[in-house]
Amino acid sequence: MFGIARHRALQALRGRRRLQRALRRLAPTQLGDADTSADGELLQVRDLLERHLSPDDRTLVVLRYLHGFSAEELAEIVGRSPAAVRQRLSRARSKLVEAATGG
Repeated sequence: MFGIARHRALQALRGRRRLQRALRRLAPTQLGDADTSADGELLQVRDLLERHLSPDDRTLVVLRYLHGFSAEELAEIVGRSPAAVRQRLSRARSKLVEAATGG
């Protein structure tokens, strides 16, 4: 039981670190300097994702930045070239940064 609890705790810590890295990559100037808690930042990012990206783009962003899939892996999943996936991710990031900075 102790081993299972320890494994779950370590997994939760890794997930939180992954979330923080993803938040910094998505909008380093807006969300990285905010005084809100991690939960508040998560709500802000979720809101930005839902309001400004299509469901397909949201899926790509979440799989890439929260779950760590590479462009090649994502290309295999969606049936497109890695270059097309990278371009789509770049455009999605630009939309999110623009929305987060009020531009």
